[in-house]
Amino acid sequence: NNSQRSKSASQGNSSEKNIRYAAVTVLGQILDEDRMSHLAIRDCLEQNEGWEPNEKAFFQRLVEETLEHLIPIDYLLDHYSKTPVRKMKPYVRNVLRASVCQILYFDSVPDAAACNEGVSLIIRRKMMGLKGFVNGVLRTVVREKENLPWPDEKENEELALSVRYSLPVWLVRHLLNDRTKEECERIAAAFQEESPLTVRINKSRISKEEVCRRLKEEGVAFGEGILVDAALRLQDGTRPDTLKEFQEGYLQVQDESSMLAVLSAGIRPGMKVLDVCAAPGGKSLHAADLTGEGGEVSSRDVSEEKVSKIIENAKRSGFTQIHAKVHDARVPDPEWTGKADVVIADVPCSGLGIIRRKNDIRYKANPEKLSSLVLLQREILDACQAYVKPGGILLFSTCTINREENEANREYLLAHYPFEPVDLTENHALSKVSEREKTLQHGYLQLLPGLDPCDGFFFAVLRRK
Repeated sequence: NNSQRSKSASQGNSSEKNIRYAAVTVLGQILDEDRMSHLAIRDCLEQNEGWEPNEKAFFQRLVEETLEHLIPIDYLLDHYSKTPVRKMKPYVRNVLRASVCQILYFDSVPDAAACNEGVSLIIRRKMMGLKGFVNGVLRTVVREKENLPWPDEKENEELALSVRYSLPVWLVRHLLNDRTKEECERIAAAFQEESPLTVRINKSRISKEEVCRRLKEEGVAFGEGILVDAALRLQDGTRPDTLKEFQEGYLQVQDESSMLAVLSAGIRPGMKVLDVCAAPGGKSLHAADLTGEGGEVSSRDVSEEKVSKIIENAKRSGFTQIHAKVHDARVPDPEWTGKADVVIADVPCSGLGIIRRKNDIRYKANPEKLSSLVLLQREILDACQAYVKPGGILLFSTCTINREENEANREYLLAHYPFEPVDLTENHALSKVSEREKTLQHGYLQLLPGLDPCDGFFFAVLRRK
């Protein structure tokens, strides 16, 4: 898991102080300035191209591990510090967080080094009056390392699970309300595991056998997909954009859960597909692979930046049947009324199903945001349902595990518009999940991390009467 990977990460060498400083700076951008973690990490790595590979690995692991274990780290800091974490200066609390992370989760970093480097970061900012405070807190954590005061589950189950799995108490409560405790623990544990990096083979352009042969010849480590035949799981930290097969458009990054959703819609050659929230284009490319050159895939998103990603991926993949444009999915487009064989509505969501890919999601979501997202989702669904022609399909999907965003929205569509659920039990592509999930006969599926070998993902397939 992430913890084990970080324990074997190198400390870096000549520029390790700069690397730790960069990590604390990026943590501030993510936790205090609301930047997305993957973007903040990417930008910092691009700005420091001169770092050695082991230095880059140490930086990225330090940021990601601190985010992954933020709640237990803060719990300990609140216990050992007279000043609560929320009242500390942002820079100071992020120095403490990164330092405690190294003490608890990095075997490669001696405890003394973690303390000394934390104090050095305080001195670097000329916060001389706080170096004793930081030193004292860190050395207390080191001293108590084998006897840390974790909460007792018998006294407070929600708090204990929150600290154990680094999930906000409200989210633990939310999960416990929806699912059994065993399911909740399996989901929460999965959030702390490494995400598989999955690519889909564009089978209309190359055979699976040929791609596998080429990858083996190049010494690329990969495994077979578990749920989808066209899926491959890249191993050993392989970056897909460095592969010739990706550059030539034969592969596309896509989780198996997303692949299953597209396959559930029954897209066939020559169909007309509209993808209303398409960026960066994974489902559009999958749809194009299924429609063939005689089909049409119209891909849309809300900004030029997002649409440029779709265009870039479509061009690389060689799919000329994809047409991308900027369009706000909430705004009706009369030109498409009743025209689409399939509408893909992968709506903006809380992302609770992909926490293991983006650790900061767990800290940025809250019940109020979830409620406002449901309203946004329904605005989009209200507009895009009209594009489905009689007998056509509406594929509604999210990458969350929240019932209000998923099952409740499906019920909303069925109650307000002339749709009926599609029985998916005979869909060959879904055969590997049919035994676990009986909702397929009602046209929907909730995939759960820890219970399924993929991201948390929901999709519903509805046919217009």
